[in-house]
Amino acid sequence: ILFTPPRYRASSTILLTPRSGLGTTGLLLSQVAGIGSGPSAETELEVIASRPNLEQVIRRLDLDMRPEDLRKRVSLMHPKLTDVVKVSAEGDTAKQAADIVNTLVDAYLADQERRYYEETGTAAGDVKRRLAEIERQLEAKEREIADWLRASGMAMPHEEMEAAVQSLAKAVQEEQYTRLE
Repeated sequence: ILFTPPRYRASSTILLTPRSGLGTTGLLLSQVAGIGSGPSAETELEVIASRPNLEQVIRRLDLDMRPEDLRKRVSLMHPKLTDVVKVSAEGDTAKQAADIVNTLVDAYLADQERRYYEETGTAAGDVKRRLAEIERQLEAKEREIADWLRASGMAMPHEEMEAAVQSLAKAVQEEQYTRLE
């Protein structure tokens, strides 16, 4: 025990939030439909301690160790039935332990933010493409109805409305012209 260097431990807590590229609406729909809106907590544990995040910690803190060695100093705990993950890290000093855990959490959160914006952009693009497709289908149906009405010899409501508006505008102009005389 006398020859064992002291180890310090620091911890941080992360609240896992369900993600959906469609925001709150997507989250509600996924809950109603009974499908998940994002990765499981176990998946998130793996992401937190992923090699890219560990490499970022090593780079930012200028640590002289490999990602595998740093991973041995990091522990993750996810209490069941919660959306909380406890991240702990050991260091040679209290400051080093705190720096490791804080940098690891920051790297994870930055990665989550980047992924969220990518997913949101993808979902928004998908919605826009689907909306454009639906608008094209609607325009095609409107043309089909207009062609059918013309072929049937029926007047189209919007054409009748335009004719009524034009005749009303003409009557107003004539009345104004008469008043000016």
